[in-house]
Amino acid sequence: MFGKMTSLYRGGIFRVAFPFTDADKSKRRPALALSEPDAFGDIRWAFITTKSHPSADCVPLASGDVETDLPRESYLVPTKIFTIHKDRIDHYYTRVTPKFLAALEKRDALATARRFSALAHTANRPGNDAAHAPFIPSETTVPYAGRVFTEDEVAAAVGATLDFWLTLGPEGEAMEKELAEFMGVKHCLLVNSGSSANLIAFSALTTHKLPDHKRIRPGDEVITVAAGFPTTVSPIIQTGAVPVFIDAKTLTGNADCSLLEAAYSPGKTKAVMMAHALGNPFEITTVLAFCQKYDLWLIEDNCDALGCTYSIPVDQAKSLGLDHLLKLAEANAATAPGGADEKFDSLNVESGSPSNPSTKIPFIENGILTAYTGSFGDLST
Repeated sequence: MFGKMTSLYRGGIFRVAFPFTDADKSKRRPALALSEPDAFGDIRWAFITTKSHPSADCVPLASGDVETDLPRESYLVPTKIFTIHKDRIDHYYTRVTPKFLAALEKRDALATARRFSALAHTANRPGNDAAHAPFIPSETTVPYAGRVFTEDEVAAAVGATLDFWLTLGPEGEAMEKELAEFMGVKHCLLVNSGSSANLIAFSALTTHKLPDHKRIRPGDEVITVAAGFPTTVSPIIQTGAVPVFIDAKTLTGNADCSLLEAAYSPGKTKAVMMAHALGNPFEITTVLAFCQKYDLWLIEDNCDALGCTYSIPVDQAKSLGLDHLLKLAEANAATAPGGADEKFDSLNVESGSPSNPSTKIPFIENGILTAYTGSFGDLST
């Protein structure tokens, strides 16, 4: 009856007697076997119907999904699962292709992953998420930083693993594109860590393709902050350049920019490389003006400040050469009523202007440009 099959039941479409309280009044209808019989002879079945119900998330069984066409147009309802004994089978129709069955299994695995994450990871949800775990004084740990995600990220990670994309892959490529658009920059490249991002960004400025006065060579000096992350300083040393440290302010943890001039060495200083400390943006306008004055690179380490914003008067932004942000802010104002952009709603980033919280960043309001940190430097990580 079953023909040549790698699995006797799993993947087959059968007519099954769906039992009611009175087994003699069972209704016979097609179903897809999702498993082989267990020790008790029970099989998991997915319901098949001839009517598509949008609310039931039906999947059409097209001719390319089955070995032989079914008698009628049919739809699989993957959320409608039953456990029925193998003895209730009274007819074999056909079987779905391995590709269709694999897609169905992946769908089920992702649904399971989402349910698991919704239960297990409530403490990792964005702070403004209604499903976030409640804060209990004297009990809830308050980390200085942490992973923030929902079941969407978990499902994406599980999906990539199921497809065995252990490197960049479609999810990574999508993130590069969407993050660049979100930040308001031309390009975004993903690497394995923030440390590697700093090394790659800094190393890019050592290339022979740059003019000699802009190329960073061994012995050149780079201004950075004394109290910061080692991974902001490591690339400077690793490429043979010399870090020149300026002190940090105790209130913000960021560089004391009044010390920049004293740290500058004519003919030696080639760049400034700083991180925004723990979500506190450093004095971007001061640093940009300093870099512009001496034609220096600015490598902006944004690892701890993704999603933070910085505001600059429009006239000052123009003088600092922030044309890319000004143009994008004008484009945001001209598109989508109110400036809203549903694409990034799921990011749960509290953004927008005071008068219109849904405005997409960057934006201009009352002569002030507001943009994300990470979009100001020549290179940002």
